[in-house]
Amino acid sequence: MRFQNETCTVLPSDSFLTDESRYSYRCNSTVYQVTVHPPHGESFNNRIFDCRDAIQPDGPGSTWMIKLVQEVTEGDDITFVCRVSSNETYTNWDLNFGSNTGAAGVMNGGCNTSTGTTFLDNTSKYNYTCNNTVYQITKLNVQRSEHNDMYMCTPPSQLEGNGSNWIIKVKAPVTSVTISPANSHVNVTEHTPVEFTCTTSTSRPTASVYTFKWKQQHQNSNYRKYNNNNRL
Repeated sequence: MRFQNETCTVLPSDSFLTDESRYSYRCNSTVYQVTVHPPHGESFNNRIFDCRDAIQPDGPGSTWMIKLVQEVTEGDDITFVCRVSSNETYTNWDLNFGSNTGAAGVMNGGCNTSTGTTFLDNTSKYNYTCNNTVYQITKLNVQRSEHNDMYMCTPPSQLEGNGSNWIIKVKAPVTSVTISPANSHVNVTEHTPVEFTCTTSTSRPTASVYTFKWKQQHQNSNYRKYNNNNRL
C-alpha cells in the first residue's frame, strides 16, 4: 500500500487488503494503518505483518506478529500444542524471558531434548510429549509472575518467527479479605466519623468489593459497589 496524492493505493502485492471482511486501512502523509478483523472461527495466530519505505524495499521496516492469547487461572496447568509436517524430526521451543530455549525431538519412538536445554528438562515445571507430527508442552502450576510470558515452537525447516506463538494471561483470584475494625460491633459517637476499611489480596482482574449497609432490623438493605486498588 502506498500514499500518493493524499489517497491510499493498494498494490498488487498487497491485494489481501481488498478483503473488506478481514481488513480495513487508511493512510496520510505520516501514518499507514491496517486494522485486522478476524472472522469468527478463523485463527490469525502467527501471521506476520510488515511495512517499510517503498524507497528501501529490502531495508528495515516495522514488523508485527499476531500471538494467540491463552488465559489460565493461577495454579492451573496450561498446554501448548505445535503441529508440524510429517517429515520434521524435531521442533525448537523458546520462552520469552532470559535465554531459555529448548528442543524436543523424536528418536526410536521417544522424546529427546537437545543438549543445553534450559527449561524443558525441569520436570517439576514442564511435561512434554512428541511424535512425528505433534510436539506438546504442558506448563505445570502457572503462577501470576508468568503473566505475559510467551512461548514459541519453530520446526527447523521453517524460518525464524514462522512457528506457533502463544502469550499467557494469568487470572489470579482473591485469596484473602480483611476488614477493620475487626470487631463485629463498633461503638460510635453521634456526628463523629468512623472509617471501615476492606482490604483484599492482589488479584487479576482487579477485585470488586461490595459494601453493605443494613438499616434497623436488617430490612431494606442498601449497598454500593466500588473497585479497590489492589492490582498485580
